[in-house]
Amino acid sequence: MATAGYRDRWPPLLDRPGTSGANDNASGVAALLTIARSLAAQPCAKTLRLVFFANEEPPFFQQPSVMGSYLYAAELKAKGVKVEVMLSLEILGCYSKRRPHKKRFWYASPAGLSADVDYVAFVSDLPSWHRSKRWAAAYARHSPLAARTLAIPAGVSRRIGWSDDWAFWRHDLRAVCVTDTGFLRCDDYHELSDTPDRLDYAPFALVVWALEQAIRQLANE
Repeated sequence: MATAGYRDRWPPLLDRPGTSGANDNASGVAALLTIARSLAAQPCAKTLRLVFFANEEPPFFQQPSVMGSYLYAAELKAKGVKVEVMLSLEILGCYSKRRPHKKRFWYASPAGLSADVDYVAFVSDLPSWHRSKRWAAAYARHSPLAARTLAIPAGVSRRIGWSDDWAFWRHDLRAVCVTDTGFLRCDDYHELSDTPDRLDYAPFALVVWALEQAIRQLANE
């Protein structure tokens, strides 16, 4: 169970209206389902595990005893499973300009994640950065939308993370979050307005296709 202090900060959500979560993170789930269907028909040379993790959102985020990805990464580490990289498909459906960017951090652009909507970000910690750049390059070969990489500095990455990538970093396993940048681009993040009609399906489909091609390329080398 989550600690009492954390539960005080993030009380149970049963008494609150929920968000439909079309972009965060039904878009990531849809992307992985699509890729899984294609890979099942034509497997790759390397072993791939396609996993859907529970309890990524508050009040469970960064709580080792209940966060699904943390428990899974701990099991991989304990069993000595070699993990080349974990790709976290997190929020992938927004590619149109949105205003007024109320949730955007001022330092996002200086860090390399502009307010433009013509790219996908590959976010990692420093130890995973070389893999992030490799995957971004493979993706970019097949996508009209650019790929940008961002490495979160040591120390900072031990405290914060974009998604389930954080859980793998905490176990010194390489992980990269693939994202449209979520709240840095779209104020629908964690709001009732995060509905299916707000997704940009044509570019989203191109992104998913490019990710599949990148997976095929690097998993067959």
